[in-house]
Amino acid sequence: MAQKFKLGLLLLSNTSILITSSVWAQQDDENPRDEIIVTAQKRAQDVQDVPIAMTAISGVELENNGVPDVSELGMIAPSLRITTSTSESFGSVLRIRGVGTSGSNAGLEGSVGVFVDGIYRSRTGIAMNDLINVERIEVLRGAQGTLFGKNTSAGAIHILTKKPEFKFGGSVDASYGNYNAKKIRGTITGPLIEDKLAVRLSGTFNKRDGFITDVPTGRKFNDRDRFVLRGQALLTPNDNMDFRLIIDYSEKDENCCASPFKSYGATQAVIAGLGGTVIPAGEFSRDIAVDGDFVNTAEDFGTSLEFNWRGNNTSFTSLTSWRNYQAFGLGDVDRNAIDVADNTTDIDVETFTQEFRLQGTQGRLDWMVGAYYFDENISRESSIVYGSQAGAWFASLVPGFLRPLVSTLYPEGGGAVSNLFAQDTTGWALFTHNVIEVTPKLDVILGARFSHESKDGSGTFVTNSPSCTTFSPTSPLAALRVLCPVPDFNTK
Repeated sequence: MAQKFKLGLLLLSNTSILITSSVWAQQDDENPRDEIIVTAQKRAQDVQDVPIAMTAISGVELENNGVPDVSELGMIAPSLRITTSTSESFGSVLRIRGVGTSGSNAGLEGSVGVFVDGIYRSRTGIAMNDLINVERIEVLRGAQGTLFGKNTSAGAIHILTKKPEFKFGGSVDASYGNYNAKKIRGTITGPLIEDKLAVRLSGTFNKRDGFITDVPTGRKFNDRDRFVLRGQALLTPNDNMDFRLIIDYSEKDENCCASPFKSYGATQAVIAGLGGTVIPAGEFSRDIAVDGDFVNTAEDFGTSLEFNWRGNNTSFTSLTSWRNYQAFGLGDVDRNAIDVADNTTDIDVETFTQEFRLQGTQGRLDWMVGAYYFDENISRESSIVYGSQAGAWFASLVPGFLRPLVSTLYPEGGGAVSNLFAQDTTGWALFTHNVIEVTPKLDVILGARFSHESKDGSGTFVTNSPSCTTFSPTSPLAALRVLCPVPDFNTK
């Protein structure tokens, strides 16, 4: 029987210390298992030798379990939960062990970091896409600040794709399903210069009709219409050095995300009284009645360059990336057949990252030191605009003698007409992660990280909502104060 203990000491930022220990299950030496190699600690290791609570999922396992995209990872990764509210682009939340960052505020970064081939995806919505040509996925639970570049206080999801190969190969598969679902995936790889330069091109196309029906018009919502393209080049000038260039592009153009009523409550009578169609509510209903539209479009483009140098007992890695993400969302705020309000959101996120790692072994010490730089620019414009029946909707909520007044306080075209937000973030970090073999059965892990980050932001808001000047915050009718103005700000 072989048994190994791992004792980890992790120094987070410069103030807190976390001590963890874990004992791996015993293994029968007479029935050895197949090794599962992972790089969760930035080193190639057998998964049983990694003292991190993690789930390693191979590309084959993803296929066998029917996991086509990131949003479905929670089905096979314990303690990982992925939820979406308004849309994938703006309302997706990742949680590990129940910990995550909620809200659609573009200035908030998730506490569960998502990395693709070592490159950070700065917003959860950017990562919500189809999986393509995956080698494996590593889901790491708990703080990973001494191993990954940014925002991993709750955990990290690392998606690793297959590299170009120096042997020609490829594959194509297609599938068809209900709701006219069509999906085509393919990859091709091979050498351009024997043993020196290899390339790989992969792509996927995914289209499906919507399954939510707007009964009055017959429109379909919550469809799929997206594709992903990824090109790679692997250059190996010699046995000690390699360069890996990745360029990828993805696009979504979908009518999403509508949701039926589970129950109406008092609003059912209001909808009917104002002439709107009322659809029977139910937990499993797929019918709706709305006056507006639901749109979710996104474009994501990026490139990265990885450089690796390997010496006798030392190795060096550089990861450089640039990415640009643009998304637009349109939704019916009230989600019923009355023209109360519509909202739009338009966001542009540009990021640049640079990471350096130097690591090696010396006697019983397996050491790593690194530096990380991050620069991000965000611009976001949104609006919530009153519709033609907004006044009548709010007037129906008050006693009859107040209705003539209230109906004039929500003019069509008014509301939060324009919300302009911009944020610039610059940060850097120094980190180290070291494994000391005390005895053949006991390792001690020492890690530390120091981070510095600065954020500058500005906001300009244009609001036309007379209800905010008619009723004071302390008035008995304060609940009718809707979309009130907030002051502009500028911290740049």
